[in-house]
Amino acid sequence: MDILSKVTVKQLVITLLLFIAIIIFFTIKYISDNLLFQPHGIATVYSAPFDVTMKYHGKTKEITSTAKGVEVPLPTGEYDVTFSADGFADHTEKMSIKDKGTYKLAFQLAPVTEKARQHLQENSLRYDPVYQSVYSIERETYLQNNLNPLGAK
Repeated sequence: MDILSKVTVKQLVITLLLFIAIIIFFTIKYISDNLLFQPHGIATVYSAPFDVTMKYHGKTKEITSTAKGVEVPLPTGEYDVTFSADGFADHTEKMSIKDKGTYKLAFQLAPVTEKARQHLQENSLRYDPVYQSVYSIERETYLQNNLNPLGAK
């Protein structure tokens, strides 16, 4: 009788481990099918101020940029993204995210309070790379839209 109870406990443990393994397998499969291998791109955001709220497609994401920007992975598609921060006016940008592509976005939110104005002024050196990125992206866009490639007529 002691042997029978040991076999039953052993069978129960094996059955439980098999059940857990099946749950883990299907969880990993769901994540890989729906999240990891979904076509996506990267939005690189350079913002002044660095801490902003990003809203798109009914989702809200708190992001903290740096002078080097912050990469935000997004599924492919068209987006109207609104960025906001306390004391600043909202900024909305249209973005087109392509599979394995990068969309660069640089902006300074317009201050609407004295505290926000002071913040930008006191941290102007920290935000200088953001301002340079704004200029660089605007220049790149202008050149792409207004100059013909060499040899094109």
